[in-house]
Amino acid sequence: MNFNPDRFSDSEPHWIKIDVIKKKDNLDLLNLIAKNYSHYYGKLENIYRVRGAEVNSSNLLIEGSIRKFVIKLINHNELSNFKTQTDLYDHIKNMNLPAPFLISSEFKSSLPHFAIDYIKGEYFSGSKKDIELTAKSVKLFHDGFKNYDKSKLLKSEVLQKNSSNILNNFYALKDEWNYKFGSEIGFKLQKNIDLIFDTETSCSNNIDQILEIEESIFHIDLHPHNIIIGNGIANIIDIDSLRVARWPTALGFGFFKLVRQAGVNQGIDNLDYSDISVFFEEMSADINTGENKWELLFSGVLTEILKRLLTIFEGNLGGQISPWNKTLLYQIDALSEIHFLASKFNINKL
Repeated sequence: MNFNPDRFSDSEPHWIKIDVIKKKDNLDLLNLIAKNYSHYYGKLENIYRVRGAEVNSSNLLIEGSIRKFVIKLINHNELSNFKTQTDLYDHIKNMNLPAPFLISSEFKSSLPHFAIDYIKGEYFSGSKKDIELTAKSVKLFHDGFKNYDKSKLLKSEVLQKNSSNILNNFYALKDEWNYKFGSEIGFKLQKNIDLIFDTETSCSNNIDQILEIEESIFHIDLHPHNIIIGNGIANIIDIDSLRVARWPTALGFGFFKLVRQAGVNQGIDNLDYSDISVFFEEMSADINTGENKWELLFSGVLTEILKRLLTIFEGNLGGQISPWNKTLLYQIDALSEIHFLASKFNINKL
């Protein structure tokens, strides 16, 4: 089996230069930068936006004569979480965790935003060195939130309570798939629909063993683009992905996405699975994973991917178009990839 590159397979962030100075509708942005941050960056030289699927915020790289920093613009429909995110950034700085530090934030503005450190580096590549650094940083990062007030954070649902209804309602629209998604995705859906139904049945049947696990605070979106390797440190970004969750789905998703990237770059058959095993052991050290941890891990991964797939399906019901449609191919492929990886750990049934 081959693991093909996906949208997380770029080696480093791609910053695209934008010409804000000539556009009148960007005067608010220029005024904000000049008023609040000129003392920090010096003379403004360039502004860049990051290429990627940004739904809830937009990241801008501000390049000045003294230094660079990042402005994370927050959509107005996400402002309810602004105070929570500010507290998280403050906690990260106080605990000196491996993540960008907050420079400043502004809530009452036409452009609500966070100004955060720019960390120069490359995305997680899956190299042996990246794996070692990331295991240490993930553990350190999560350890830093062991005593944090869980009531301040949103809970991550293990799986939609109406998962079967979502899937059945989406399947009822099968004749529209090619028209709505294009022939490639339409064919992929038709080819894998039995696997998707089997996955929903399996995850629903096994969900109780995940629900029995104590909740903790985890980063629930540890894909390669949320880990920046620089100066011998793996830095974790996108802190608004911190949730109260259970380790099989949260750590499981991160484990899968990072191991997948290693498989893309090294070749899935060339991976040293003893190193991969150590990667998870170090990342999850001090967590009571139990004797059947590998079964729980892959069951959690499968459940998390199914949840994300169903979120896309639900976002396309009733004539809607999900903003995550561009990830649909990857989520479908992930189901087979998870089963393949599980077999490498002698788990042949999920």
